Amino acid sequence: MRHTPAGTRVALALLLVLGPADVSRGQGLSLNDAVELALARHEKIAAAAERLAQRQSEHAVTRGNFLPAVRLEASYTHLDDQLDIDLDPIRQVIIQLQAADQTELANLQGLLQGRAALTPEQRAAVMAQSTAALDGKLPAFRQTLKDQGYRTASLVAVQPLFMGGRLVAAERAAGAEERAAAAELRRTRTQVQWETVNQYLVVALLTQSAATRADVVAGMRRHESDAAKLLAEGLIAKAHLLRARVAVADAERNLFDDRSRLDLARVALRQTLGLAPEADIVLLDSLSYQPFADSLSVCLAEAGASQPMLETIRQKRAVAAQKAVAERADFLPRVAGVAKYELCPEDLSALEPRWMVGVQLSLPLVEGGRRHFRLQAAQHLEAEAGHVEAVAQDAVALWVEQSYRAARNAEDRWVTLGPNVDLAAENVRQNERRFQTGLGTSLELVDAELMLEKSRIERLASLHDYYRALNDLSLACGTPDRVCAVFQPKEQ
Repeated sequence: MRHTPAGTRVALALLLVLGPADVSRGQGLSLNDAVELALARHEKIAAAAERLAQRQSEHAVTRGNFLPAVRLEASYTHLDDQLDIDLDPIRQVIIQLQAADQTELANLQGLLQGRAALTPEQRAAVMAQSTAALDGKLPAFRQTLKDQGYRTASLVAVQPLFMGGRLVAAERAAGAEERAAAAELRRTRTQVQWETVNQYLVVALLTQSAATRADVVAGMRRHESDAAKLLAEGLIAKAHLLRARVAVADAERNLFDDRSRLDLARVALRQTLGLAPEADIVLLDSLSYQPFADSLSVCLAEAGASQPMLETIRQKRAVAAQKAVAERADFLPRVAGVAKYELCPEDLSALEPRWMVGVQLSLPLVEGGRRHFRLQAAQHLEAEAGHVEAVAQDAVALWVEQSYRAARNAEDRWVTLGPNVDLAAENVRQNERRFQTGLGTSLELVDAELMLEKSRIERLASLHDYYRALNDLSLACGTPDRVCAVFQPKEQ
């Protein structure tokens, strides 16, 4: 495995700007470059980012609930008739009483002056005269309260004062939803990185496997050519040549199969990276063993702290807890300050004020037990979230341990298969010399070549399994950069 040269990283930066056309001309990619490209282009990540932005906006909405709400209310109303208040009967009573009093005063004044008392006719005349005078002096007891058509326009402000904890619970729940969305975005990025690394490893494996099988094909063809010469010289039987030809055909078929799988693996990698179908991917990194030193306890601790799935569940549990708080607040009163200012005072009646301020209190008393059962449901939901979190923690711990053991097992296979490859290579060398001298058979050489191929492919597969398990461990721990850090050789 090689380092990514500095020039290649500059080329990758140009690739991100210019697009797939540069890759189609054979741009090479290291593992880190492929991961960066996938993270920059994958639609799942873009969708998760939009979901996070949505949660952030919803969180901002709940913060605004603590501030006063001011709204403009305006209307125009047309009545079937203008709205009047008519107190003329009271006016008439007042006039009659006053006129009667004036009549009696006039009669009393005449008596004091020695005149005879007023006759009924004279009383009626004085009464009529006083009534006419009072009717002219007293205003009409009639007033228009609302014209037939009138406007209203007012500013209304409401300031929550005490909501029983509802607003705080809503804000905290929205904050938990935002953090859950952030954890989901991180989980999506980790998933995309895991998928990219797996596909990159498959392409690397099949590339090296195809190269190994190509070497086997070349060796089998040399053996076929040597067998044909020895047959012509009468040193071996024809069956040896036929066996060599069968071995060549088998090796070519295996090479064809590996190259076909390699083409499909490159198609999958191109799709994950968002590249054009004609883009030619050239890997800069190959499978080469690099150890990792983290212990199982370290991996478990990282999973507990960094696993985005656990973080999402923790935040969902927090949302459930705040829902219980909000349901409990329904048993408490709601208090809010209100204010109103009229913008069209000319259309106000004498009974309506220009502005007003006050306090409102609302307390539901009887709802048929609905509040009680809603609170119970919220409490059960919170308890359920706690159980789900405990189950998820156990599942993640098992996932980490399985991936860790799989990585260590593949690492052991890689190490222990080393001597097998060396022995198989030495066996090929000896059988080739024996065959050249006529002491060995074609079957022995072919079997030795096939054993070497099997040992090399098996060891290469163990290395792939090692990095694949490390990639799974990175996903389980929520630390996606672990496999890239191990895969890349350390600079000296």
